[in-house]
Amino acid sequence: MTIAIHISNEGDENISDSFIYNCFTRLAAEQPLYNFLFIYDSPVPVKEVPLNCTTVHLLPQIKNNLTRYYWYSYKLPALLERFNASVFIFSGRLCSFRTKVPQCMLVDSTSLLQLSQGRFGRKFLARSLEIVKAVCVMNKGIEEELHKTFQFERSKINIILPGLDEIYQPIKWEQSEEIKEKYTSGKDFFYHEVNPVETNITVSILKSFTLFKKWQRSEMQLVLLFSNVIEPAFSKLLASYKYKNDVIILEGIEHRPEILPAAYAALLGINNYYSCLQTMKCAVPLIQIIRMHSQADLSDAAIYSNAEENEISENLMKLYKNEHLRNEYIKRGLTFSAQYSWQNSTSSMWKLINAIADQ
Repeated sequence: MTIAIHISNEGDENISDSFIYNCFTRLAAEQPLYNFLFIYDSPVPVKEVPLNCTTVHLLPQIKNNLTRYYWYSYKLPALLERFNASVFIFSGRLCSFRTKVPQCMLVDSTSLLQLSQGRFGRKFLARSLEIVKAVCVMNKGIEEELHKTFQFERSKINIILPGLDEIYQPIKWEQSEEIKEKYTSGKDFFYHEVNPVETNITVSILKSFTLFKKWQRSEMQLVLLFSNVIEPAFSKLLASYKYKNDVIILEGIEHRPEILPAAYAALLGINNYYSCLQTMKCAVPLIQIIRMHSQADLSDAAIYSNAEENEISENLMKLYKNEHLRNEYIKRGLTFSAQYSWQNSTSSMWKLINAIADQ
């Protein structure tokens, strides 16, 4: 049996940090008797993979809806046939309409409502859901959204919790102080990971930080982590920001494992779901910024806030003023994140693959 997987960096800050890459490299190592075909539309990252993995760079790179449709409908089917694929797994909004290989859609941290925006999304996402044999989601919130919005059969929805790397762990006070000395001159800081599709949230967080500084007059810093080089438009915005001297800019996701465990609290959007889990595993209290009508998918382990600056700043004040409340959310986060392991992820995924292949 050959399992084909499209590993795309579209919407991901780093392919090697994505769920689909981590899950299937681990699964391939656990199943050495089976073949895994890793299909990239962008240059293949220089990473070691198990011997039973074949990597293919299939052009053109997906940059828009037109290249996406061409890639899936005309380039992919021939490749799947050539490698005699038994199952095809992909993440995103569009399956292949020209292959008979059973397909499974993976929806991780991206809202289905967002994927269905525009004429292309409305037309092809609904059509893709009619074709795929199963959909994998990472939490009950996405499952509920999928069922309500598209009337998708619950029997075809599979919740597969992602694993969390061991590099994300609580740290001792002495380590935290060393990290703060390195990045923020020894001062406490709030942490925010800038998501390219949620820049409005980052702007609201900057406004809420202004209110926090005005009300509290503390030396608290705000660390903004950009996955890549900061865009000129955002640099211009920060240049005129009142508290720019209290904002630390980090470029490159490689900073995350070191800086995150030392944060006083983290503010993340729902499209940063994976980072939310890593935050809680590091014993850092989390404020998750949610959209109107979106599902609260972290149970009672996070503080939920809309993207309005007054509400965000009020939640920052609550954590800052109430140490007991902050410790309570640290405990809840550790309990919630403990259920996420790669062993459980790969085991659930392997059962699903075999079920799809047998259909």
